[in-house]
Amino acid sequence: MDNYIRARVGGSCPEPVPEEVMELMEFAPEGAMAGTPHLPGTREFFSCLEGQVTIFVAGERYVLDAGDVLGFPGNNPHSYRNTGAGKAVGVSVVVLAKAGF
Repeated sequence: MDNYIRARVGGSCPEPVPEEVMELMEFAPEGAMAGTPHLPGTREFFSCLEGQVTIFVAGERYVLDAGDVLGFPGNNPHSYRNTGAGKAVGVSVVVLAKAGF
């Protein structure tokens, strides 16, 4: 998968949030990225800010346009693809499960 830029967003929350990762994700036209499944209990949220991003989660397809948000279990196989005409941008928030819980 290619044409994808990942940028970690540092200091975006006014206070520390344990076990949370927030990333700005930018996709060139037709750009795509495979997600990495996490531990069971992990939750992922993707907010589309610009363009159109299609997210595949455990074989299901979700098309997000600017302003749409999708939440899904982060332990399932998932991937992202820009299915719009231009650049696509979104924010991913991963709330990680702790091992052994």
